Amino acid sequence: MQRSPFSPRPVSNHQNMNKEKDHTSMPPATSEAAQLDGRPRRKHVGESMPVVERRPVLEPAEDINESADAFIKRFRQHLQLQRLESIENYKQMLARGL
Repeated sequence: MQRSPFSPRPVSNHQNMNKEKDHTSMPPATSEAAQLDGRPRRKHVGESMPVVERRPVLEPAEDINESADAFIKRFRQHLQLQRLESIENYKQMLARGL
């Protein structure tokens, strides 16, 4: 009898034994209800969560303006360097006679 590739393989008893739940590897439950139905105990809210102070989302307007001005200045300097490099490359190309 030939099996189709989609039919499940027969499972031996040895493989069935390995699929059974291993209750010894489960962490011990601390509450009586959890012990009765085998569920692990849930942590309470805030039990292990560290308290973290949040920084204010909005910064003062002066700091934002200063950082924007610095960004614009760096951007313009970068553009100026690109222009100078482009002009230099153009001059070198003309000197080669291409």
